[in-house]
Formats: sequence, C-alpha cells, structure tokens
Amino acid sequence: MKKRVIALGDLHCGHMGGLTPPGWQADKERLPAIRQHQQEVWGRYAKLARQYTKGYDGKIIVVCNGDAIDGTRNVGECLTNDRTEQVAMAAACLSKWGADEYFFTGGTPVHTGKEEHWEKVLADRFDAALHPALHLDVNGRLFYFRHKVGRSSVFHGRHTAPAKVRLWQELGAERDKASIICLSHVHYHTFAGGPDWLAMTLPALQTFTDYGTRECDGHVDWGIVVFDVDERGEYDWKAKTTRLEPFIENRRQA
Repeated sequence: MKKRVIALGDLHCGHMGGLTPPGWQADKERLPAIRQHQQEVWGRYAKLARQYTKGYDGKIIVVCNGDAIDGTRNVGECLTNDRTEQVAMAAACLSKWGADEYFFTGGTPVHTGKEEHWEKVLADRFDAALHPALHLDVNGRLFYFRHKVGRSSVFHGRHTAPAKVRLWQELGAERDKASIICLSHVHYHTFAGGPDWLAMTLPALQTFTDYGTRECDGHVDWGIVVFDVDERGEYDWKAKTTRLEPFIENRRQA
C-alpha cells in the first residue's frame, strides 16, 4: 500500500505564536491582533490537512518531531502555562489529520518537561510511543527523525548540521542507516542530499517568540513536509512552507 508521511515539528502549543486551535485562541477584545494572527495561521494549517488527506487512498502517517508544547519557560508569552491544557491543544492539532498512525519524538526538555515527559502524555492519547529518536521503515524506505540539531546564523552553513547527522549514520550500523533524515528545533527549512540520501531540517508550526526576535538571526519558515512512498519504497516529497515576517505586537494591548 502506498503511504504518505506528514512531518510536523515545533508546534509549541500554549505559546501565543504556537499553533492554536479554535477554542484556545487569544481573547479578541484584549489581544485582537494576536487573535487574528492565530486564526489566519490555523486556517492555513487546516487547509493543508484537508489538501493532503481528502481523497487520498493510501495510508497516512503523522510524525510529530518534538516541541509539541511550549511548557512553562515563556510565562509572559503564553496563552496558558498549564501543560495539561497545552497537551490538549496539541492533540487537537494532530487529530486534524485523522492519520492511520502517529509517531512522536521528544523535544527540548525546557519546553516539554525535564522529569514529567509531557510529550509522552500526548503520545499516549494516540496509543503511540515517545522516541528519543525514531527509525521508521515506510515500505522499505528508512526514515530517521530526531528533534535536536545545531543551528547556524550563516545561510550557507545551515546545510552542515543535517549533513553531519547523515555522516554519523554512514559511520554507524548498516541497519540504522536511513536514506531520509528529518530534524527540527531550528525553525527554518533547509536540506542537503546526494543520489541515495536526503537530510533536512523541518519548518516550524510556531510563528514567533519574543526571545527569537531578540536573540536569533534569520527568519522562521512555517509549514510542513510531505513524503509520498509507493509500494516499492520509491518516494517524492514536497515542503509546503510560508515565510512569515516576525510578528511583533504588544501582547498586553487593550
């Protein structure tokens, strides 16, 4: 059976700039600009979910590649710091795909819990396991998913980190050598590859943070990556991304 893999990362549910389903969006009286922004972003996400599930006659697999929730670090930037509520938000986001299977990798502990493993609570909702790193065989095509990877503020250096992960795979056990490597964490999309391999960083589903605006160079690539794998393990892929300008707004506006 042909299979479609939907690769998602960095939802950061609970943050004002995180992916926010209806019912959790900011108060339209107190934070109208942020509410409007969240509605627009959710509309884009829901449209992608419809586009890549409606009428598809194969198996749909969703991989959530870490930082599904924002946690308690960014107190002043969050809609809620209640991680139970954040997990509920993330579950609503992922359920939008109605996938046949869900897979999860663990994100950054400062967001997802150093001891509590809140992403495991999320994975449990989908009867799935939480993996520190995931080797996923899709019709004989081996994928490798991991959240954390180094970032670069230099454009031409951004391909180095995913390529380095590929090198370590090449030096490791043959059984673990994936031909498709998907990493997250850096909130930009880039890729490198050769005749028999592809390595990339996934775009994010969070649009802005005050910290990122202050501390990080570059831009955010918002979106998803879709892989279609046929019965022989042959594949094609596409990144559905939108480059969003940093969203700077007084979050306490009237």
